[in-house]
This record gives sequence, structure tokens and C-alpha cells, in this order.
Amino acid sequence: EALIEDQGLKVIARRFPPEATSLGAFFFDGDIGPTILVDASAEAADVSYALARHYGHFLADYEPYPYIVCGRPDPQSFTDASEVRAHTFALAFLMPENDIDTYRDAMKLQRSQVLRTEFLQQLQVYFELDVELVLWRLLSLGWVTASQLQQFLEQEPAIAKSLHQAPQRRPGKDMLPDRFVQLVARGFGDDKFDLQGAAKLLGVEASEAERVLGQFHYDSTPSDSNDSTVASDEQ
Repeated sequence: EALIEDQGLKVIARRFPPEATSLGAFFFDGDIGPTILVDASAEAADVSYALARHYGHFLADYEPYPYIVCGRPDPQSFTDASEVRAHTFALAFLMPENDIDTYRDAMKLQRSQVLRTEFLQQLQVYFELDVELVLWRLLSLGWVTASQLQQFLEQEPAIAKSLHQAPQRRPGKDMLPDRFVQLVARGFGDDKFDLQGAAKLLGVEASEAERVLGQFHYDSTPSDSNDSTVASDEQ
């Protein structure tokens, strides 16, 4: 998210209704510019995919910018060339070919041998994605064919059952954009408000605000100086 925001996009995270099939949207707002809206309650893999896919639209689809809503990968939407391009970009962005090759070489597998449950599971963990996105990436690379994938799924019913499901949503509060958290940290560091004020802005308890603000480095302790301080994320 921070990487994408550094490119000039605004990322807004809000909880979508439980029945929603979409994961996010990309649009241009006259006041804040190109914006990605993402479902804060979606699983991490879905959020990553939605952000990367909409980032692809930002890079390639402009003059004017379109309004686009996306969900999980859906072959029915791939009749649109821009959707195929954004989908392919997202997969390459999240799973670079060189990184997959390095992992494959370490397991002493040929590209024709990648449809192995253990290898797929390890790619899931390494790239922090789900098996469906991993399989989509292998298809986009041309390492496997549709018929090979179908045969594999017939032999692995547990994996087959996990595919083509609606987005899985987590309970909890809305995720705040990194930029907003950084602004709160800067204000706290500049003595604009105390810990309770920061907690109110972040929408969390004081103990959680203290944990979040503790991830930043301050040029001076908030109560030590009236000089401007700079907060930077230590992570």
C-alpha cells in the first residue's frame, strides 16, 4: 500500500458489505486525484491483488481515467483487453518471474513440474497469496496449460474446492491508509496532540495507539521540544 501511495495514488480502505463480490475500485476524484478504494475486511491476499490490479489500471488506462470495480479473478471479465492487462500486471507485480524461478530451482523442478502441491503451498507462503492466485500466475507464465491444470485439480479435490469462492472477509475495524497514520504520528511528534488525541484520530484505544506510534522514530520526544519533528516508520 505504501509503495502505491508513493506513486501519487490515494488508497482508501473501508469495510464492504458481507455480500459484496467486489474487492475494490479505481477512480479519479477531482479533489484528491487517482484513488483506489479497497475492502478493509478482505483477506490480505485479496487486498494485495485488488491494489496491484488497480495500480495496473492507473499506469495504463488514462485519458480519461476509467471507473473500474474488480473482485476475484473472473474469466468472464477477460473479454476486455484492459482487464486482461491489469490482471496480468497484478500477477507479475505480486509474483515476479525471477523470484518464482529461484524458488523452483532450489526445489530442483523443471517448469513443466510446477503443478505439485508442496511447491504451490510454498509459493503461497513465500508470496503471501492464496493458491488460486498462484495458479493464475503459472497459467499467465505459460508454464502450465488449461488442460494440465484441469487434470491436476481432478487429482487434488481439496485445492479444486478452494477455487472460485467469494471474497473471504475478516471481522474487525477499517484499515487506515499508511499516509494517514504517518500524519497522525507527525502531529503527535510535533506536540499537536497527546496520546489520547492520537488514539481518537486513529479510532483505537490508547494502548493500541501507543503501540502504533511506537513504530515511528521521532527527532525529539514530543514533550521535550516545540521544534518540528519528523516521524518515520521504523518497520
